[in-house]
Formats: sequence, C-alpha cells, structure tokens
Amino acid sequence: MARHKELEYKDQVYEFKQYEETDKGHGRIEVRKYTAVDQILWMNSAKYWKNLKSIVMVESTRIIGDKTTVETRYYISSLPADIVKLAKAIRSHCGIENKLHWILDVTFNEDQSRIRKGNATQDIAMIRHVALNLLKQAQKRMKGVSVKTLRKAYGWNNETMSQCWDFNAVAL
Repeated sequence: MARHKELEYKDQVYEFKQYEETDKGHGRIEVRKYTAVDQILWMNSAKYWKNLKSIVMVESTRIIGDKTTVETRYYISSLPADIVKLAKAIRSHCGIENKLHWILDVTFNEDQSRIRKGNATQDIAMIRHVALNLLKQAQKRMKGVSVKTLRKAYGWNNETMSQCWDFNAVAL
C-alpha cells in the first residue's frame, strides 16, 4: 500500500477479475479463488518482464477431514486478465508439474532419496531429468514399454541400451 501512496495511485480504482472453483475427491475438498488484475503500472519491476500484462493471485483452501490449510500463490502472465483462461493455464501447469513429479518418483524412487548435502539435490535432479528425457525418447522407439521397465532393462544389460541408441551418433 505504501508503494501506491508513494506513486499517488491511492485514488486509482483497480478492476479485479475473480473466479472460483471447487474440487472434491480423494477424501478432500479444495476451493481455489483466482484474482487477476491487469493494471500493473504501480509495480516497479514490471518493466523488466517483457510482455507482462497481468498478475494473478490464487488462494487455495484444502479441507481434509477436520484439517483446513490455506495457501496463497502469485503468478505473472503475458496474457490479459481473462480470469477463466488464466485459471485453466495455472491448473494445467500444476498438472504438468504433478505428473512430472509422479513419473520421477515412480521411475527413480525420488521421494526416498536421502541426498541433502550442498548442491547435490539440484545436481541429481538435473541428472534424473536428463535420464528421464532419454528414456522417453527410447520409449518412442520401443512402443508399449514403460519408462520404468526401460530403466531397469538398461541397468541390467548394456546390450538392451545399444539396441535403442546409436551412441556413436549421440553428441554429449
């Protein structure tokens, strides 16, 4: 609020677009309240974000049994403040993140990792992502084989790996 007063925007009327959705399932209720605004002149850093058009706040309330948690997240976007479109984009992005995490956990048992020292967590995460991308490319060549199965097969036998990859053609 101090920033608004400093810039003398205290009399400015901001038009907030809002949208709410509720999901029920898996023993929980989640209510997401989306709020977007496209009047962002007051933001000092707006000039550093190319094509910045809107800011979105998402307040998620999750109810599991008698326990309620509330989380607030903020997003910047190059889209106008079309709140329904922004909400769908945010939900699909979260779905992609969750799916990637699930694949990494199933394939590499990532949640059980005890790596904690220094930059090791970021380093091993990058190695896992590279390995996952290679496995997904191999999966395209060997239709019907899961990423987890390919990983195991490659670990057991170098011959299996060489059947799918021409390592002389791969530039590392």
